[in-house]
Amino acid sequence: LRLSGKAADGHVLVPGVALDLTGANGEWQLREGVLTVRQADVRWGTTRGANGTLSLDLADPRRPMDLAVDVEADLAQLPPFLKRVLHDPAVQAELARIRDLSGTAAGRLAITGPADGLQVKVDIATFALAAQYDRLPFPVSAQGQTLTYSSEGLAFQAITAHMQASRVEGLGGRITWNPAPRMALQGRAAHLACAQLYPWLAALPGLQAHLQAIESIDGRISLAEFQISGPPADAAQWRVQ
Repeated sequence: LRLSGKAADGHVLVPGVALDLTGANGEWQLREGVLTVRQADVRWGTTRGANGTLSLDLADPRRPMDLAVDVEADLAQLPPFLKRVLHDPAVQAELARIRDLSGTAAGRLAITGPADGLQVKVDIATFALAAQYDRLPFPVSAQGQTLTYSSEGLAFQAITAHMQASRVEGLGGRITWNPAPRMALQGRAAHLACAQLYPWLAALPGLQAHLQAIESIDGRISLAEFQISGPPADAAQWRVQ
């Protein structure tokens, strides 16, 4: 059996990830139970997709699917979706630390693999976001280019980030999830508000013993061409250059 046509304002529910796509327009073909879609435009809530392709075996959900689409994304939709498709405990733990994510991003989303083992990759060309991440003491806002998210980790370049009166410029690096979370960051410049950051640093388990004799610190610290590496959750093991 072979059918083909063009969709206009269609509705597609991608099984396994509960991805509900509306307003679908594009060329489609159904052959031997496999649905293929090309040049598709879709909506997912407030996120818009264009130039999309899809290959999906409707007869056997155990077979790999392949979805790729250019997106203009509402980032508030991303954490619940990633929690559904990424089952690694380390990834789930980090996602649970993110709250109140908002902002927009433009890039390409790819989802591949069988329903019980999907791989998700997001290549972002430009973004602006704000969020609360509970490893940090205050909400963070950031904007930049070249950010890649996958089941293996997060890689980024040329990011400017603000956390209250502190600012980091030209931030790049990588955070990996396995075998244990680890980060390697480098930046062009940082301007840090000591009065805001010191209480948080002094309360970190790895630094308490080293800082307990200091009641408070005021003023600002400026860094140029810095590097930080180590496990995100253990500041005592961070290496700063």
